[in-house]
Amino acid sequence: MRVSNPSNIKYVRKAFVASGILKGYTEREIAVALAEQRIINPNTNKPYSHVIIHRDVVELRKQWQEEARRDIGEKQAQLLAEINQVKREAWKKDNLNLPVILKAIEQECELYGIDRKLGKMEHTGAMEFLVMTPEMRRARIEELEARRNVIDTTGENRISLPSGDGKL
Repeated sequence: MRVSNPSNIKYVRKAFVASGILKGYTEREIAVALAEQRIINPNTNKPYSHVIIHRDVVELRKQWQEEARRDIGEKQAQLLAEINQVKREAWKKDNLNLPVILKAIEQECELYGIDRKLGKMEHTGAMEFLVMTPEMRRARIEELEARRNVIDTTGENRISLPSGDGKL
């Protein structure tokens, strides 16, 4: 395949290189395949060297990594919006829907990698939940659910949010 338009030469070559890399071919194998397809260097009228193919591979991998980071960032933003919606809906309930809220916070922590950054619980009080490991959070959720069940059955110390528009 002979490419005559100079502006398309690099595009066609890189598309061929990308296909070869994704199929598991080496850079030298790709260079040979390009020559077999008569995709040659227009400046020298000779086949592309494996050095040029290597440059294409480096550019492609960088491009793929940037695209993956962008895709991950977009997905994280979507997941965060969904988690926030769950938290908003849970806070609107007449009674405190603590397990749902805590699970949403747990997922938010995982999304931001807080577990990996902070490790074990180091603080107490309101921020305690945010710096717990996943195992510690699950145990705390179970403890809070058990307390809620006791409160629900006795009717004492019931916690509820103000009714109305759901705002605190």
